[in-house]
Amino acid sequence: VVVVLILLALVLQSVWSSINYGRALKAAINGDLPKAEVLLSRAVSLNHNDLYYRSLADLDLAFMNELFQMKDLKPEEAQARFQTILSAAIGNAQDAKDYNPTNYLNWTFLARVYESVLPLKVEGAYQEALNSYNEAKRLNPSMPSVWLDLARLEVAAGNNTAAREYLDQALKLKRNYTEAI
Repeated sequence: VVVVLILLALVLQSVWSSINYGRALKAAINGDLPKAEVLLSRAVSLNHNDLYYRSLADLDLAFMNELFQMKDLKPEEAQARFQTILSAAIGNAQDAKDYNPTNYLNWTFLARVYESVLPLKVEGAYQEALNSYNEAKRLNPSMPSVWLDLARLEVAAGNNTAAREYLDQALKLKRNYTEAI
């Protein structure tokens, strides 16, 4: 009886987590990012899952984009908010990667977080993004999108020769890969 009750509790916890995740997606689509964050955090607290952590990191990037659009913030306040958001994005992407280090998508999300701050010249961001994309590539070398991601990173860093090489590799894997063309 105890085992059945424990299993039932675990199933209910997973279902409730999925419901919160679905509601979070709906809130995000409707532009209510704070509500989406609360619901995603609730989903993660009920069921640790790399998809939920990646979604939180993605939401953090959306918060960062909103911050960049704000014109009425004092520079000190904008910097403090930026550091908080970036730290949360890195933490959530790291949590996804730590939850399942063999899923190339988790490494890709971690790389994208670092890549997102390249224009701001954040120290170490390029190297962290490169390392994470390379790990994603090692885990899934036949995925052309990883090679495209590496090319995009190199363009952002001003390394056009390396970007072309990565694009060529993506096209070798998928000749009609429109994004790479």
